[in-house]
Amino acid sequence: MSAEAAPASARVDAITAGLREQDRRLRRRTLWLTLLPLVVGVGVLATAWWGVREAQRRNDALAAQQQLLAQRIGEQQAQQQALEQRLGEQQAAIDELAAQRAALDREIASRKDLLERYAARLPAPDRAEVERLEQGLTQARGGDTAAALRVYDEAIRGDEGNALSHRLRGETLWAAGDAEAARASLARAVAIDPTDAQARYTLGLALWALDRRDEAITELQRAQQDTEVLARALQDPAYQPIRGVLDAQAGQASARSADEKAAIDRGLKAARRGDFDAAVAAYDEALAIRPDNARVLGWKGYALYRTRAFEAALASLDAAVRIAPTNAELHYNRALTLWRLDRVDAAGVALQAAYGADPAYRAVVARDPQSRALRTALGSGR
Repeated sequence: MSAEAAPASARVDAITAGLREQDRRLRRRTLWLTLLPLVVGVGVLATAWWGVREAQRRNDALAAQQQLLAQRIGEQQAQQQALEQRLGEQQAAIDELAAQRAALDREIASRKDLLERYAARLPAPDRAEVERLEQGLTQARGGDTAAALRVYDEAIRGDEGNALSHRLRGETLWAAGDAEAARASLARAVAIDPTDAQARYTLGLALWALDRRDEAITELQRAQQDTEVLARALQDPAYQPIRGVLDAQAGQASARSADEKAAIDRGLKAARRGDFDAAVAAYDEALAIRPDNARVLGWKGYALYRTRAFEAALASLDAAVRIAPTNAELHYNRALTLWRLDRVDAAGVALQAAYGADPAYRAVVARDPQSRALRTALGSGR
């Protein structure tokens, strides 16, 4: 090769190498330009996927919150309904008490008229004693305890053997909160007249307040053999704690195992505080142990009645009546439940069954505010 040809060949090689290097750079750029949309697309898709997932998560959280809110609204509505029911029952009780007070006022007025009409025919000592006791009653009703006690003490000095004077004195002391002094006066009244059921009843309350429970229960049980006294006791707030204890004792006596007793006790406590749903749950535990406990079936039926689950209440009371057909209270609660189910004729039959089981139960029904609408629907003769 000539000297001139060698430099020319070298230049061609250098140019070729440069072109090849440029080709490689162009290929790399082309590859990156090709991959860039793909990378951007993947990024966009990932971003979109994350956004969708985050939106779904937020939607799920919002749905859960809405469900919880709906549940709380439902619970509040149920509580509102329960509150309205209780308010209605309390208003019915107030109305019934007002009616009873009006009837009592009429009775007092009639008796006063009789006394005023015939007191003049009584011997002077008897007439004076009647007037003294009337004066004491008036002062006690007016809240003048000291004046009433002076009147009764004067009457007792005039006739220490008058049981009524001792009873009125004891009842005034009991109302004033002096349980021990009341007990002494009432015990004296009962000693003079053992048939005075009202004196025995108030004596039982006084003994209970003094924590002499066995004696109190004995006196209260004797007093409640008089149906009128029993009817008044069932509506007396002072008697309700005692009734709760008696129910608990009866429940314990009806149980056959420690677990059954514990469930019954929970049910009764829940019912006393007005938590009838919890009471039903506890009674169900007891009935799972022994399904034929008529007492618990009856309590469950009444608790269901208070929750307005009337069909379930009726089923429980029906089961209780089949086991204990002579229990007047079970028949009466069936009557209330049937009336709530608009089965008025069947309610009347159940009410008559209660009277058939215990004719004296009429007085209890007559004083119970829950029965007022039922008795009105059945007519005054029922």
